[in-house]
Amino acid sequence: MDRFEEIIKKISGREYGVQSFMLLRHGKVIREGYRAPFRKEDKHSLFSVSKCFTALGVGLLMDEGLLHPSDRVADLFREYLPSPACPNMEKMTVEDLLTMRGGFDIAPDDLRRHHIGEVFNDFPYSFRDRKSPDGTDWARDIVRSYVAIEPGHDFLYSSACSYLLSVIVQKKTGMTLKDYIGDRLFAKLDITDYYWQHCPKGRTTGGWGLSMRLEDMARCASFLLDGGRIGGEQILDEGYVRKMCSRIVTVSEDPSVYERHYGYQTWVLGDGECYGGIGAFGQFMLIYPEYDAVLAMFSMSKRYMEMLAPLTDDMTRALRGEDDEGYRDLSYLLDDSLYLNMIRGPVKEIPIGDYVFSRNIYGINAISFEGDGPDISVNLTINGTEARISAGTGVWKYGSIPFSDDEELDIHDTMVFSKTAARAGSGRNGELHIVLVFYETGYILDMECRTSGNSILLKIRRNVGFVLGSSMDLTGIGMER
Repeated sequence: MDRFEEIIKKISGREYGVQSFMLLRHGKVIREGYRAPFRKEDKHSLFSVSKCFTALGVGLLMDEGLLHPSDRVADLFREYLPSPACPNMEKMTVEDLLTMRGGFDIAPDDLRRHHIGEVFNDFPYSFRDRKSPDGTDWARDIVRSYVAIEPGHDFLYSSACSYLLSVIVQKKTGMTLKDYIGDRLFAKLDITDYYWQHCPKGRTTGGWGLSMRLEDMARCASFLLDGGRIGGEQILDEGYVRKMCSRIVTVSEDPSVYERHYGYQTWVLGDGECYGGIGAFGQFMLIYPEYDAVLAMFSMSKRYMEMLAPLTDDMTRALRGEDDEGYRDLSYLLDDSLYLNMIRGPVKEIPIGDYVFSRNIYGINAISFEGDGPDISVNLTINGTEARISAGTGVWKYGSIPFSDDEELDIHDTMVFSKTAARAGSGRNGELHIVLVFYETGYILDMECRTSGNSILLKIRRNVGFVLGSSMDLTGIGMER
């Protein structure tokens, strides 16, 4: 086993939930792996790695002479501000937003309070719960927030800063950040299969919500490694790229902490050995400039920050050795049995009947099951919409759940998503298990189905989530067909 395989083996266990990875050196893929049902051709949510792309969009805007780091945020959002505005808001600059030093003592999107939905994260998903007479406007709510500290000093990680940068790009260009960076950068990198979530006003979310293929994220990492060049053409000012990836802010002086520095919407790890984006639950876009290497990785785990040690210390030691240009597919290290721990054998018995549920956070109204050849057909009614999912008994079956809402809307505080892969089998006591993977988000549900008389107990366990109580038990009552 070579040095790179040892790293992947170290992080391939259940506790880290690695779904796919790609390592490039000198512009070539040297190691790659995908854990079924995740596939090379599928998009995946980047979560907060999206922030790096927001910084790239701002840099392209500055290259056009339409924005400067010293521009004041208040001047860009004057229509929202009272007169006089908060004095510290008047001092806030674009660079303060880029470096997460806006002066907030508590992030405008921080949710240290209980409310409907019980969301508990630093993303502004709760804005859908904040009602105002003239409609939901995240930008207005953020710039009207109290700025307690003089900007430019204290670091406070907040997706509100990233969102305002997205709105600034739209104000200056008349294009959403998604469309602007799509035209100016993604098209030049031949990246066409992506989307980026938007707020109720149609503005790109900025701090999260970008989805693309693993290979395309690796291309963007290589673009940063090459100083903003594509095939020798300077697309983004090299000085801006250096600034974006430099140690502007000291976040922590604790040597045991890897995320010690921050640049423009970008983490600089350790003492600067590598830099890039870190997304919730284990999305990584890391650049190792000294070794001409980049790593792209998708994973889903509550313990994802523990992976920073092998991805920095171990990886730099491995890269320090002799160059290894030979390509190796390490998918064998990513066994899909990681998701099938509750399945002990083939399906023994299919619950009979239609079962209805009372109101729940998953929005499941009813469920029934049918034999479908060697597979199981799961018939769900979710928020009044009927969906049919085919679960393979020996293979993953791909499908989708229909939604009436636009899939690009801010949706990560929901429980059920569109694109699915499913497996079926029996548990320890013969009960039916359905493993449902939403492969474009990385969320995984294990559904254990136990029947007793005229009722069904649906035990749902989810790998990770932003919503409290995402794992729960639902009791359904049987109905005559």
